[in-house]
Amino acid sequence: MTDKKQNDHLNLDGINSSYNDGDGLRINNPEDFRSITISNGYFSNNKGNGITIG
Repeated sequence: MTDKKQNDHLNLDGINSSYNDGDGLRINNPEDFRSITISNGYFSNNKGNGITIG
């Protein structure tokens, strides 16, 4: 038995991630998701990466 949370899909519709000191969006374990959907996302003026996956 595992404590790992298993999600099928990550849907980030209309996310606005701006002016962060680090990354706008960080997904450390993309293998946890069957699919990752970002629609109408807006990432700007982040001091790190706009999007980091993995």
